[in-house]
Amino acid sequence: MRPTDKHTYLNYFSNHPRHITNSIVFSQLLRYRRICSNVAIFDNQSTDLVGHFLKQGYPLKLFIRMWNRVRDIPRPTLLVDKPKDKSDKTPLVITHNKGLDSLLKNIKRDWNLLKSDKDLKINIQFPNDSCQTSTPQST
Repeated sequence: MRPTDKHTYLNYFSNHPRHITNSIVFSQLLRYRRICSNVAIFDNQSTDLVGHFLKQGYPLKLFIRMWNRVRDIPRPTLLVDKPKDKSDKTPLVITHNKGLDSLLKNIKRDWNLLKSDKDLKINIQFPNDSCQTSTPQST
């Protein structure tokens, strides 16, 4: 990998949802799989990569599980551009806080009630579909 890659990955024990820390391993392995022209080079480079993740507290078992998933993906499929999502949804981007989990759960539960409230309807344009939270697609 390039010497500019500093391997400054998020610590596994940070206050982030587990799917975030897990997806970092998966996405870095996908990146290596795209860059490496053959499986032998990928194997060699990912051996170096595991050390960087272990230093940040990532479990070896997680790395191996993600490595097995990525290694089985044919490289040509990773080199094809994916179509862009042409969604007209406006995301609500907020800083992660463990206390938000219950708030999001309540919003999702009461989404239809919130949409039907006349006072809220004046101030907020609700999408037609349900309330959704973003989750990684790769894990």
